[in-house]
Amino acid sequence: MSCPAGSVLQKGNGWEGCVNISGGASEPLWADRWGAIAIDEASSAFGSSSAEVSKRKAEKYALSMCRKKGGQNCTVTVSYYNQCISYVTGTNWPFIRTDSSIREAESNSLDRCQREDGGCRLIYSACSLQERIQ
Repeated sequence: MSCPAGSVLQKGNGWEGCVNISGGASEPLWADRWGAIAIDEASSAFGSSSAEVSKRKAEKYALSMCRKKGGQNCTVTVSYYNQCISYVTGTNWPFIRTDSSIREAESNSLDRCQREDGGCRLIYSACSLQERIQ
């Protein structure tokens, strides 16, 4: 017995037939995940979000958290997706870095702060990595 393209022959005890191979396991389906940081420079209030389903939702949540912490003029400083972020403050400047891992993001932002500023403190770090949805 010959089977058409896209199918294979299967046999059992006293039977045989063609089975469609396109119904097998499919490739995984991944969804982007977003995060954001919002800062009010005058009050030093900041808000963040991670693992949100859209850029808009990530920014909206980060802004609301910044306002909740006393910020009057909060603005989104950075939005990111499918990566990790760290936020380090120095004496004079903030240092924000995205990387493929949280360890890299923290290390790179702290290193840069120490090279260019002083009084470096890690304020926040998180990941917004793709999620498998199928």
